[in-house]
Amino acid sequence: MTPSETHASVAIIMLFRFTYALGMTPVEALYAVEMLPHNIRAKAQGLTQLCSTAALFASTYASPVALQNLGWKYYFVFIGLDTVWFFVIWLLYPETKGLSTLKELF
Repeated sequence: MTPSETHASVAIIMLFRFTYALGMTPVEALYAVEMLPHNIRAKAQGLTQLCSTAALFASTYASPVALQNLGWKYYFVFIGLDTVWFFVIWLLYPETKGLSTLKELF
């Protein structure tokens, strides 16, 4: 990898982390819980954290191996996942614009 490719990779990673931290990190933990009735919120929060931790664990141990074998092409995996999540959120998440609370959806 040339120095310019390395710098570009670092810049792309930092840009992704910055925008993700602003937009999705707060929503990730709260959205599912706020959408559900009170009697199952704790179970939903537990399941959300379990899935998030499992994905983080898999990513932590798979990424170095994938980067070593695929090199810069491994970033296409993240581009694909981000694209899939964009459409999942766009098509399946209910619109909350103009609502003071998420409970107004139901």
